[in-house]
Amino acid sequence: MSLEQLVDLSRFYGANPQWVLAGGGNTSVKQNDTLYVKASGTTLADASEETFVRMDRTRLAGVLHKEYPRDADERERQALQDLMDARRPGEERRPSVETLMHELMPFRFVVHTHPPLVNGITCSREGQSAAQRVFGDTVVWVPNINPGLILARAVGDAIEAFRRQHNDAPRIILLQNHGLVAGADTAEEVRSLHKTIFGQVKGHVARMPDFDSIPYDGQRSELLAYQLVKRAQELDSGTPEYRSVLLTNREIARFVRSENAFAPLARAFSPDHIVYAGHRTPFLKLTDDIIAAKQAIGAALGAFLAESGRIPPVVAVQELGVFINGRTQRKMDAAAALFLDAVQVAVHAESFGGAVPLPPEQTEFIMGWEVERFRSQVSAGE
Repeated sequence: MSLEQLVDLSRFYGANPQWVLAGGGNTSVKQNDTLYVKASGTTLADASEETFVRMDRTRLAGVLHKEYPRDADERERQALQDLMDARRPGEERRPSVETLMHELMPFRFVVHTHPPLVNGITCSREGQSAAQRVFGDTVVWVPNINPGLILARAVGDAIEAFRRQHNDAPRIILLQNHGLVAGADTAEEVRSLHKTIFGQVKGHVARMPDFDSIPYDGQRSELLAYQLVKRAQELDSGTPEYRSVLLTNREIARFVRSENAFAPLARAFSPDHIVYAGHRTPFLKLTDDIIAAKQAIGAALGAFLAESGRIPPVVAVQELGVFINGRTQRKMDAAAALFLDAVQVAVHAESFGGAVPLPPEQTEFIMGWEVERFRSQVSAGE
């Protein structure tokens, strides 16, 4: 029965873009000595009983307390292998990298999401103080830290500190530049808790994003899309099937008025934004000079490719909008969804002192992390 309830919860939150997008987020349920946790790269919206990996909770506790090398790459490699070894016999799928965090939450059900409304706090300048203002002393705040084993241990330390102070476990954890973790012992309590969280944050937000459609220069957008595709094909000759489409609305138009106005969206807010929409969004000031436009587009795409090994999924053009680029419709849809999510985060963060992106060192770690490459490939169907 618990697994059926977990599937229902996963589909409920996975189907709502105000909670999670693409392959983001994860859920779990504890049944005695077994933890059922979402497999890496799967989507909550499409969850079934086969989506979840059965984990040995005793072995997970061993991972949490084991001494690992100081070198980050070697530490995460060994921790990942130990996580894989903690699967129950017969399990072949890779468990979510955040499995240990689920194990640490002392509740039967745990739901981890990336709601843009809540991330308006986690990705804001006021951050922790805003969280305390909204939720009081019921929330645990975990500062920016690289994902994986180190994050899990930081969450564990924060839970224990909360226990010592309140003689109880926290039901709400906010991960800076990442998202929300919420736990409860029944599915009904999970839904009620999330409804309360949403209402509390919304009560402190000054305005909601305006995604109404606006007129735009169709001829210019088609010309620039053609140039983006052509430059992408030249830079990445092995994949000639690139496409590019314009995405704009009233809110995007407000951000692309100038490079300064676009600054809140220039760099990624969270791991999911890096995976699906890129670690940064190039901003181009283009004139009607086609030769200059070709050069600017080529330089922007080339620089991004050198940094990340791929063509930028999103490119902004001043006073026009953003172009979504990709080789498949699935990747383009994910990039568009995550960019629009970032727009929402930026707008909500205005109510909490303004938006703050991931620190450069954490962005660099995530871009080179094998775990995120695996998740991206699986969720893209590669």
